[in-house]
Amino acid sequence: MPNATSFSGSSSYMGDFLHMLGWLCVILALVFVVLYLLKRFGPQAGLSMGGGKSVKILGQVSLGPKKHLVVVRFLNKILVLGVTDTQINLVTEMTTDESTSFEDVLDATTRGNKTSRPG
Repeated sequence: MPNATSFSGSSSYMGDFLHMLGWLCVILALVFVVLYLLKRFGPQAGLSMGGGKSVKILGQVSLGPKKHLVVVRFLNKILVLGVTDTQINLVTEMTTDESTSFEDVLDATTRGNKTSRPG
């Protein structure tokens, strides 16, 4: 008699395991569907994944070890940032012009800094 009881108990455990495995597959499928829908329709609804398109690095120039000058387009502004390993400083800020290239922004920034420096 103990063998009959243990056999029916293992069958119940197997049924519970398959039931749990089935629900796990359903939940994983729902997660993947939600992720696909967010990736597909999220940017249109303002729910972009991974940072969105509002910040774009236009270019960068290395000034030395761990020191860079970076030109970033954020919303309707172009920001020139000085980036080191410990801090980020705003060098200058301009309104955006779609035809502006990295070299133009860099030249305008360096000309502005040369004329504004005393002596």
